[in-house]
Amino acid sequence: MTRATDPQISFADLEFIQQGISLDLILQAISNFIDEHAQIVEKVRRDLVRGLKKPDTGRNGLTPQ
Repeated sequence: MTRATDPQISFADLEFIQQGISLDLILQAISNFIDEHAQIVEKVRRDLVRGLKKPDTGRNGLTPQ
């Protein structure tokens, strides 16, 4: 089973924070919703790996978030 990832700030996010740049209000609301509803993200992750013979092998893809 693929493990869920822990949130980690990226270099790009750090640069945006240092420059005072923020997300559009709608995108920020979506991001906040996803952050607050981890159980939905976990269901998406389980759907993505369902039926895979070896979900822990191969290239890394997009995270459920």
